[in-house]
Amino acid sequence: MAKAEPRLRDGKTVYLARVHYKGKKETLGYYDTEDEADDQIRRAKDRIKAGKPPWADGDGTPTLSKVVEEDFFPSLNAALKQSTRDDYRSTLKNILDVFGDNTVGSLTAKQINGFLTTFGETHSGNYLHKTSTRFYQVLGVASRKYRFINPMDDPDFTKPTMPNRSRVAITLTKEQTNAIVQATLDHEDHLWTTMFTVMLLTGVRRSELLGLTPDCWGGDAGKMTVHIYRQWDWDKRALVPNTKTEQGKRYIPIDDDLYVFVREWIDKYRPTNPKFDLLFPPPNSEVWTSESSWTRAYQVRLKWAGIKPSRDKSAHQFRHLYAATSLRSGVPIDVLSQRLGHRDNSFTLDRYIHILQEANRQGVDKLTASLVPPAVLNRAWQRPIQ
Repeated sequence: MAKAEPRLRDGKTVYLARVHYKGKKETLGYYDTEDEADDQIRRAKDRIKAGKPPWADGDGTPTLSKVVEEDFFPSLNAALKQSTRDDYRSTLKNILDVFGDNTVGSLTAKQINGFLTTFGETHSGNYLHKTSTRFYQVLGVASRKYRFINPMDDPDFTKPTMPNRSRVAITLTKEQTNAIVQATLDHEDHLWTTMFTVMLLTGVRRSELLGLTPDCWGGDAGKMTVHIYRQWDWDKRALVPNTKTEQGKRYIPIDDDLYVFVREWIDKYRPTNPKFDLLFPPPNSEVWTSESSWTRAYQVRLKWAGIKPSRDKSAHQFRHLYAATSLRSGVPIDVLSQRLGHRDNSFTLDRYIHILQEANRQGVDKLTASLVPPAVLNRAWQRPIQ
C-alpha cells in the first residue's frame, strides 16, 4: 500500500499523498500530518476501485469558494500587504457571488464567457480585466492541484482584451482648475482651497491627501518635501500605514510657498486637535465617513466654478494634470514616476506617453538655430518649402 511521503516545504515537514493511476503517479496533495495524507491515499484507492478518478468525489473538485479560501489565498505571497490582499478579495467577491457554490471542475468556458460579458456591461474595462485575471489565477491553482483542464485555457474561451492604458485623457484644464480654486476662495472655503492646492502641486491620490498629517511636511528652505506613507481607509474610517503600492511611500518635493501656505492652514483654520491629527478633517464630523460624502462636496465646488460635474471631471484629474504639466515642464519620466508613486517607470510612460509625443517637436526651430550657423541651411525656416 502506498504511504505518505514526508517533504520539507518552507522549513516545515508536510506529507505528500500519491497513488498509482493509469500507469502514473498522481499527486493528491500535501497535508500537515501523516494520518491525513494516509487517509487521502486510502480514499483515493477506494475511488479507483469504484472506477472513479483518484482525486475526486463526483466531479472531483471542491466548490470555488473553498478553493479560494483553502488553496488560493494560502498560496499568495505572505509578504503581500493587507491592502493588496483586500483588493484580491473585493475583486473575487464578484465571482464568488455568482459561482461560489459551483464545483470548479464543473465550470465551463461558456459559463465564464457569459459571466464576463455581462460583467463588462456594467464595469470598466480595467476592472473587467482585473476580474478575469483573478478568475484565471484561482482556476489555475485549482486545476494544478485537482488535475482538471482550466476552462479558461479552452479555445472557446474569449479573454477580455486589455483596455488601452496609454491614453489618459486630461479633461480638466489649467483654466478650469484655476476657476475651481478661485471659487473656493470667493466662498472663503479654506478647507477645499487648501486641499485643491495641495492636490494640484503634489499630484497625490485622494486617499493619500486625506491621510496627511502636519508631521508629513518639512525640510530645509529650498528643499521642502511632503512625506507620503499613509492613507485614509474609507471602510475602517481610520488612518492606515500603507499606500496603494509599496512604491507609493515617497517624498514629493514642494515649493517653499506651498509649505508656508499649508502652515497657514494649520495655524489659522484647521480645527484644533482633530482625530488622528488629520491635516484635512471634515467640517461637520470627526472623520471622513464615506467616499460619496467627499465626492458630493467636491461636485458642489465644481458647480461654484460653473463646471458641470461628470465622471470625466473627477478629482483624480488633478493628479493627471499635475503629471501632464510636469512632463511638459521637462521633468524626466523616472522622476515623475517616483513622485506619483507608480510601481515602475513603464507604467507612467504607458499612461502619459501621448504628453511626450505632443512635446516631441517643441523647440525644434530654436535647436536648429542654436546648433548650426544660419548660412548652412540658408535660413530655411524663413522661406517656404518649394
